Amino acid sequence: MLDVEDLLERAKADRERAARTRMNAARSTDLCERLQAREGAVALDRRATVLEALANGQMVTLSRLWRR
Repeated sequence: MLDVEDLLERAKADRERAARTRMNAARSTDLCERLQAREGAVALDRRATVLEALANGQMVTLSRLWRR
């Protein structure tokens, strides 16, 4: 089982990867690539949200995830 520090570390790494993915998407000239990269970044942000909530002992609702 992962401890709180591990969960927060993974969440931080996901947020950083999402930021890099967004930057790369902005540089791409291919619209399809840009959209796929943005979707990937959103998925990473959602996963980070879940990991942070687990680390803090909170529940995550689907509506909370879709707002991000």
